Amino acid sequence: MATGTVTITSTGPYGIGDYIEFNVNFDATTARGFPEPELVTSLGNAELFTVGAGYFFRYIVQAGDDTSSVDVTGYIGNLTDTSSNPVTITPATFSVDVDGIAPTPTITLDTDTGADGADGVTSDGSFTVTPSEGGTIEYSTDGGSNWSGTPPTPGQGPNTIIV
Repeated sequence: MATGTVTITSTGPYGIGDYIEFNVNFDATTARGFPEPELVTSLGNAELFTVGAGYFFRYIVQAGDDTSSVDVTGYIGNLTDTSSNPVTITPATFSVDVDGIAPTPTITLDTDTGADGADGVTSDGSFTVTPSEGGTIEYSTDGGSNWSGTPPTPGQGPNTIIV
């Protein structure tokens, strides 16, 4: 029976949409069948990406993934040695930097011209949203019923903008 040893190509940092790549090398010749094998990890299953000098699996970091370690516990699918015996994968834990938590945007007036400079009153409706990188920012001016990727232009009087 063949036994596989798992390595990881990088410890990160990884963000939403990044690939965490795992390499599995076996101590004997192996063959895969249908269904294709997937590596079972504590984040979710990593799909088979390519076969060469070992088997390469990829997990795509999802929104909400946030960890400093990932466990590999085995595989699902069809993976056998040359005698058609199921192979085993040695469980492993890897230190990684995974941050799949999207930053919470905030909106601030560029110029607060009100009485105390911090009262949210202005004669200049320009504003800044931070953080502005790493994702799509959408705006709502009706309490969240409708959203647009185009920044609204505040008018005279009270304005409420949700980002």
